[in-house]
This record gives sequence, C-alpha cells and structure tokens, in this order.
Amino acid sequence: MKLKKSLSVILCMLIALSMFTICASAAIAGNGTQASPYKITSEADLAQLATNVNAGESYSGKYFTVTANITLNDDHTPIGTKDHPFSGIFNGNNKTITSLTVWVDDYAALFGYVKNATISNVKIKKGDIYAS
Repeated sequence: MKLKKSLSVILCMLIALSMFTICASAAIAGNGTQASPYKITSEADLAQLATNVNAGESYSGKYFTVTANITLNDDHTPIGTKDHPFSGIFNGNNKTITSLTVWVDDYAALFGYVKNATISNVKIKKGDIYAS
C-alpha cells in the first residue's frame, strides 16, 4: 500500500512538472519593457502573441521587437480582434515576415485589430489575404 501511495505522489509530481514545462515553453522571451522587450523570433512567437491577445491580453504599454526574419509556414491568425485589440508597441526592427497567409472574414492582416498601439518597421513579403 505504501508503494502505491509513493508511486501516486511521484506520478502527480511528474504530471505537474510536465504541465509547467509546457506552459513555460509557450512564453515569449523578454519582460515587455523598453529595455527588455518581448522578443519575437519565430512563427511560434507570432502565433503565441495572437493567442494571448485574442484571449484578452492587450499588452497595453508593453514592448515587442522582432529579432529575426520569419518565414510563416501555416495560416496566420491575426493579432487582435474587435473585442480584444492589441495595444502594445511592436517594432518590426526592419526584419521581414515572409509568406503571410490570412484566411478570416474580418480584420485580415498581420494585426487584425489594434487600439492605442504603435506598429513600426515591419516588412511583409509574399502576403496573401483572403477575407470578405
């Protein structure tokens, strides 16, 4: 009986640790300050930003910088919705985002909806927007 209890505790700890690892890997590097902006380095970072903003995190007053040229392989979900706009400071750092493909009804672009945001120095190459 003692062995079963010990195994249950160990299993619970492993599950908790794996959940922490999954959540930690989804974070975008940086602190969101001007001195340490969130760093957008990949397609996964752009997707995570869209997920976070579209779920309600506006990033008001938070800083982002693109640190590498990014080629998108999947359809892009626009960052920001009418109900959940992006409100941060996004510096594309003169990097290029290639193969931007968006399939949505409204607000179709890299950023779907922004409010009190600054977006600068972003280059888009080979973009396809399909929207009503």
